[in-house]
Amino acid sequence: MKKNYILTLLLSLLFTVGFQAQVAIGEGTNTSHRAPVEPYYEYSYSQTIYTAAQINASGTITGVQYFATESTDLENTGTWDLYMGHTALDEHTPDGTSYSWVDPSTLTLVYSGAVEVVDGVVSITLDTPFEYNGTDNLLVAGHDTMDTNAYDGSTDDFYGTETGGAIRSLATYNDTVPIDGSGPPTPSTVPNNAVQVNIVLEGITQSCSNPSGFSVDNIMGTTADVSWTSASDYGWEYINLTSEDDAPGDSDSGTAVSDASVSLSGLTPLTDYVFYARTVCASENSAWTAFAFTTAC
Repeated sequence: MKKNYILTLLLSLLFTVGFQAQVAIGEGTNTSHRAPVEPYYEYSYSQTIYTAAQINASGTITGVQYFATESTDLENTGTWDLYMGHTALDEHTPDGTSYSWVDPSTLTLVYSGAVEVVDGVVSITLDTPFEYNGTDNLLVAGHDTMDTNAYDGSTDDFYGTETGGAIRSLATYNDTVPIDGSGPPTPSTVPNNAVQVNIVLEGITQSCSNPSGFSVDNIMGTTADVSWTSASDYGWEYINLTSEDDAPGDSDSGTAVSDASVSLSGLTPLTDYVFYARTVCASENSAWTAFAFTTAC
């Protein structure tokens, strides 16, 4: 049931992106990042970085979408503040005994109010649209401001995608003390995995669209078939790495293919891999888009 639910969400996302001005980032199913809020705790605050290469567009961001697990209803976590801002940080790097939070006072409050889950999706129209410059990285902060003396279930989460080691999300949460959103939170909590919460940025459009709709079939111990979707007259590039390897950079080249699919071989059984693909366009490439899978025995 869970797999079918996730597939329905992803197909719904693909259908929507095809007909509206949007940028979708991430389509993994990891839930260890605790962003944009952590429903299992009374109070939470998170900051997530999305790189300019991932967004690959500029303009006015008018709304966002997040994708929730099947159990998530936000009964006790249904009032949020959302902030956005430009940042030069590519990831939250260690700084002494903590991590490099962006000072919330430098961010813009773009939404404050009630949120709800409809068919697994939280859709938010921003009170204050954000002018994204397309050059700097984008930081999105989520702040749970609902004081209910209660919390939601341990399986209430939002889907995210593994980043190949980059710490792009920080979160802090507790059950006792409201978190001050006006200054850098302390203490910080680094998720167990480097995972970036999936998001759709509404109102902007990519000129060279990121690959999406990833599917991994016929997974064996040493082979797997991977396919994806995106429009390109020039083909794609891919790189397949283990989850322990660093993610490829913008200047890294991959293996060129003319079809949006590839059969992988020479894999190691029972190993976590991250498959990266990007679209090749006339004068630019899209961002590397990641999709994780595990080989069989």
